[in-house]
Amino acid sequence: TGGVSISQRPDWMESLSGRPGASYYLVALFLAAGVVWFATNLRRSRVGRALAAGRDSDSATRSLGIDPAHYRLVALSFSAVVAALGGILLAYGEKPLDPTRFAVFLSVQYFLYTVVGGARSLAGAAVVVFAFEIVPALGQGTPPTGPTSVLVLGVLAAATVTFMPGGLAGLAQRVTSRLAP
Repeated sequence: TGGVSISQRPDWMESLSGRPGASYYLVALFLAAGVVWFATNLRRSRVGRALAAGRDSDSATRSLGIDPAHYRLVALSFSAVVAALGGILLAYGEKPLDPTRFAVFLSVQYFLYTVVGGARSLAGAAVVVFAFEIVPALGQGTPPTGPTSVLVLGVLAAATVTFMPGGLAGLAQRVTSRLAP
């Protein structure tokens, strides 16, 4: 390909507040809040109930007149939109955008965040991302990535799957149900 090409992001964000860092933060915060709001409301909607029914049993879902394949396609479409928004935010956040930064370890690391936090919980995954991305970034400037970080997360994921089904969110739910009167 003739080497690595590095593309510059447009400066449209500077016009939002005069400071590109604050503008990027506000756009990212707005989009994240919108996605969390939509996902929370999706769980309470007809589509969310159909997805929950399809998660448990295909034959039972069909007996209720719900096509599980259709609703899985809806879930795939929603996740594709969320992934695209995340990619757009990441592309605008990197200045300049370096394609060599996107290694296979990064994808595995993000998947393991979901496993450790709990695949059925937005809050569990958010706690793990906060612990592994934001806290180290506050101290060092960049969060750790690469084989060592993936190895640590892999060990945590194996322990989570073995001892805490449902991830940290499932553990928190079990603890609060036992403590509740």
